[in-house]
Amino acid sequence: LLEFDLGRTTAQSFGVTLSNDRGEVYRLGFDRAAGRFTSDRTQSGPAAFSDKFLRVHGAPRAAAGGRLRLRIYFDVASAELFADDGATVLTDVFFPSTAFTRMALHAEGGVAALTQGEVHRIGSIWPASSMPLSQQPSRGQ
Repeated sequence: LLEFDLGRTTAQSFGVTLSNDRGEVYRLGFDRAAGRFTSDRTQSGPAAFSDKFLRVHGAPRAAAGGRLRLRIYFDVASAELFADDGATVLTDVFFPSTAFTRMALHAEGGVAALTQGEVHRIGSIWPASSMPLSQQPSRGQ
């Protein structure tokens, strides 16, 4: 859960960035001037399967007010955004060549006034034996 105070935010856009060691990046955020949430997968990994895949997608903010609440769920190849308690919902997929291992907040053109932030890891529903070795949790070895 991320909560921002738009009255104290001066950034033109802000949000969350995922990245990996290969320089691939996925960005999910909010463009204040446009009043839109954005899902930017233009640098998210290989996309030879379609010339239309590497684009920025978006959805308008349905709610108003100075408080912006973002509940975001990331998986190995997808993102789901529930903004303003579900008033706006945005889902997208991406296909990095290796898993995204870093997450950071970003802000362009000023500062984003984050008033609350929580990150939780959600465990897999799959038994470790059914997951590829690269995704199995470490057993302390």
